[in-house]
Amino acid sequence: MTFPQTLLSETPKRRLEKSSVDFASTKTQMLIGAVFIACSCAIAFSSTLTIGLLGSETLALKCMASALNGSFTLLQNNLQSLCLIDYFVFHSNCIGYHCVNILLTIICAIFVSLITLELTGRMGNRNGAITAVWSGLLFSVYPKHAQILAPLLGRQEVLTSIFYLASLFLFLRYRLIEEKKFYVLSLFLAAAAVLCQAHCFTLAAVITMLAIHPAVRLFAKNSLTDAIKCSAPFWLIGFAAYFLWPHNLLSAFAQIDKNTFLQIFIPVNQIDTAKNILIALVPLGAVLIVLLIKLFHPVADQPNIARTTARAINASPTGSAVTCAILVAWLASTILFGFNHHSFLSAAPLSMLIAICALEAGNVTRKRAKVVIVGGLAALISLYLSWSYLLTLNLKPYIEASRIVASYRKQAMVLKTMHKKLLLANLPAARGPVSPIGSLDNLKRLLSPPFCQTDLSQDLFLLSEYGGYESSNLLETNGDIYLWLDGDRKLLKLPAQTGVTKPLRLDFTDFNWLKKTGWLSGEADQWQNVSRAKPFIGVSNTAISLHTFDSPAILWLPFKIQYPAADAHLWFLKLLINPEDAAQVKAVARNYTSAEDTNIELESVGADKQSQSGKDFAYDLTYLPNYMLSVEPQQIGLKVAANQKVSILSIGFSDPYSAPDTNISEIQKTKFGANK
Repeated sequence: MTFPQTLLSETPKRRLEKSSVDFASTKTQMLIGAVFIACSCAIAFSSTLTIGLLGSETLALKCMASALNGSFTLLQNNLQSLCLIDYFVFHSNCIGYHCVNILLTIICAIFVSLITLELTGRMGNRNGAITAVWSGLLFSVYPKHAQILAPLLGRQEVLTSIFYLASLFLFLRYRLIEEKKFYVLSLFLAAAAVLCQAHCFTLAAVITMLAIHPAVRLFAKNSLTDAIKCSAPFWLIGFAAYFLWPHNLLSAFAQIDKNTFLQIFIPVNQIDTAKNILIALVPLGAVLIVLLIKLFHPVADQPNIARTTARAINASPTGSAVTCAILVAWLASTILFGFNHHSFLSAAPLSMLIAICALEAGNVTRKRAKVVIVGGLAALISLYLSWSYLLTLNLKPYIEASRIVASYRKQAMVLKTMHKKLLLANLPAARGPVSPIGSLDNLKRLLSPPFCQTDLSQDLFLLSEYGGYESSNLLETNGDIYLWLDGDRKLLKLPAQTGVTKPLRLDFTDFNWLKKTGWLSGEADQWQNVSRAKPFIGVSNTAISLHTFDSPAILWLPFKIQYPAADAHLWFLKLLINPEDAAQVKAVARNYTSAEDTNIELESVGADKQSQSGKDFAYDLTYLPNYMLSVEPQQIGLKVAANQKVSILSIGFSDPYSAPDTNISEIQKTKFGANK
């Protein structure tokens, strides 16, 4: 069919309207806010890209490497390793894993904003998307996220939170527009969250509270029944969590203490720095002040309550009190049932709660609302800056720990190529909440494929393995022991079997060393004439008597002990005490040169044995880390409790794992009066 040329020429041309951005639109504000949230997350966690492998992550990556090679035995026993499915792409490149973690955190923060937008919409949404954007920004810099995002294994918690928050958001969308596809997707994501971690069963309670929110169908018939029906399937999924994770649910309250609650509002690794506590509390106090101002301001004029019909047709939005109460209950559930990972998901209701309290003016008059919003914005800005600063502080231990792992691993690889058998005295000490390597098994995995081209994990021994020192490991090698120095970050070779620098023998006639320790000398039967301000020591032919008065006192033995980790005979201290004395004696250690105490006291180990000659007391000195792992000379002391009289018959050192009937060597034993 053809049209006349005249008709075609007379047809007016269609013109498109000029594109424009409506900043007053909630969708536009939300889109711009999502960009700000993404940038906030990327900047806040950019330092995690410098974090390398930690010892605790080696098992999960080893499982994925075995699965890639066709062996699924390790993976079946460690299913949580599946969260690192991107191993097939990144292998041992930690930067890739951290980039994915940052991306997943951005998704979580955006879902927090979307949920807040749904909740503020029920209150009239007077501020557009400002409140929602601020909740996402606060979530993106919450300081305790460092414990989840710095290690690679935090991926499991992040994925679980995405399922949890996405399920909650889709349910809110379903309650608003009543499209069943959102409801089905919400159920599917709730099931996925429960499969990941047990504490997600609390989602059913949160959804039930939001379903009966008074702003939804306020005057509809059977609103409560309708809310219970739509939330019932979520309860079935929650109950299924009991059969999947029975042990975790039964021990839900076992790990809750005062510090758990404090660290939610004071999110620092150690609650012992006054400066950091002040930085965390001042912005929260500003938000509280804004909330109090909002409560005491005059409220806007409300329509006549008698006009029930008009309110039924067009009900006014409810205030933020009910929404805040629901968020408080949600926050409490994440703390009580969140176990060790409560900090990540609990940041969602906490961020929403703070943003709503600071910015939602509620029923305040319009003139006063501007004052409340301006004050709230100032409080949120200060809180955002303080949390950003605390986040950098919380990330520092992980960055330092990864550098220590890299240095230790590099030096151990060099030493292992030089020695067929390698004996290490210790592993790097923990840095705040993170242990760089953790165990000998983790170190062996670091020295084997896929983290190392050749397997160097054979014939590798650790002196302090499984919480105790094994003297048998000293015999496995050629005598060379390497001690890790945390300060210098290097492995130092120790001479084996050095012993003490002078024989461990006490001359009871020499009191010079006793005077230096604060004791007074005198005859054994004259202690009652000594001033009660100082302790007293007396020496007889067969024993040495120690007497304390109003305060405890320490008798420092005059022996300079060098490298005790290299000599198993210096790991155990044994005392023989008069059987008539009810002694309270503890062992302590200090630096021989600087005379700085370790502040760790050792009780007698095991049952005290009674013999004809006296009571045997034994002290395991391996529980004194500064004594065992110090390159400085050490000194052992005997701490006697207040108002005690103790008669010591002999002092000696021995191997803690020697045969019970082995006598203490005479070179390392002092029998008082034996040389008189």
